[in-house]
Amino acid sequence: MPDAEPILVDPELATFMEGGISLNLASCNRANMPSVARAIGCRVTDAGRTVRLLVSQQQAAQVLGHVRETGAIAAVISEPATHRTVQLKGQAARIEAAGAADLQAVHRYRQSFPAHLERLGYQPLAIRAFLMCPDEDVVAVVFQPGSAFTQTPGASAGHALKGGQ
Repeated sequence: MPDAEPILVDPELATFMEGGISLNLASCNRANMPSVARAIGCRVTDAGRTVRLLVSQQQAAQVLGHVRETGAIAAVISEPATHRTVQLKGQAARIEAAGAADLQAVHRYRQSFPAHLERLGYQPLAIRAFLMCPDEDVVAVVFQPGSAFTQTPGASAGHALKGGQ
């Protein structure tokens, strides 16, 4: 992304995205067959220019295959308690090994997301169970958002975000 492009993930939005809320990513193959997976952590790096969604290779195998094939990525980040939702899209996603900071984000997420859902009446042990995988299985789907949208239900749903609004 050239420097002239606006940074779509400002510090407030980065905090929201890294805050232990619902993280999903989707891609498609060249025939537009969609795939979706749950991420188990998120890091915003490079002053908001880059997003790292952390996934289990085994659980997200189809999405990872589609990202390798097309580079297309959509991420949906949602706070279940308020339904605040944003969608980010990118066209040149890549897969990288998870580093130490990524694994720290995964470990934090495994505590914060179940705690968030527990406040809504869900059993945290059940949530933690579906977030588990060996650290060696975690990879990062890395992309620079080319567009961002609010998807919070209401009159503004679908409107483009400019600089993380």
